[in-house]
Order: sequence, then C-alpha cells, then structure tokens
Amino acid sequence: MAEKCKTIRRAATAVAILPQDKHRPPLFDIKALKKRIGSRWLDVHEALAPSLTDALRNPGEHVPCPVQGGDDGFRFFDDVEVTGGGICNTCGPRSDGIALLQLSPAS
Repeated sequence: MAEKCKTIRRAATAVAILPQDKHRPPLFDIKALKKRIGSRWLDVHEALAPSLTDALRNPGEHVPCPVQGGDDGFRFFDDVEVTGGGICNTCGPRSDGIALLQLSPAS
C-alpha cells in the first residue's frame, strides 16, 4: 500500500509540472513515469481525478464527460488499466493517462 501511495504522489507531481507550452520538453521523464505506474492507472485516476468517479464505478460503460457533462459521452478504453486512456464524443480521444489527467478537472 505504501508503494502504491508513493507512485500516485509521484504521478501527481509529474502531471503538475508538465509544461503548458508544446514547444518545451517535459520537465519529467514521461516514459519512466508510465513504466512506474504500470497497470495501476485506475488507482492514479481515482487519486488525482475525482471527476472520473462515474467512469471508475462503471468501467466499460458510457458516463457523463468530466469536462463537457451530458449523459453518456465519455468512457474509458478497454485497456485503461495499462494505458490510462479514454474518449469523449465531444473532447475526442485521450490515448493515455497523462493526456486524460490533463483534460480532467481536478474536482
């Protein structure tokens, strides 16, 4: 459990320091972060993105988008444990957990 918490804290730090400018290199090694998270993206989403609670409680089902709202525009990809990604009918696909966390409001 302690290792899980450390990984989630590191992920939170990494996402918090990602550059907003697309032309600057990331301040954190994204590949290393993804490798460290491994197949624990659901834990990371649960800890860092409360707006994804509906999707976490109903895996594989369409739920309201955490950004756009609505009734059923968002869902996680089938391989969410490994990639962390999902798709919204309006916002479009987010191929991995980093991209999805950047989209998701913090609360």
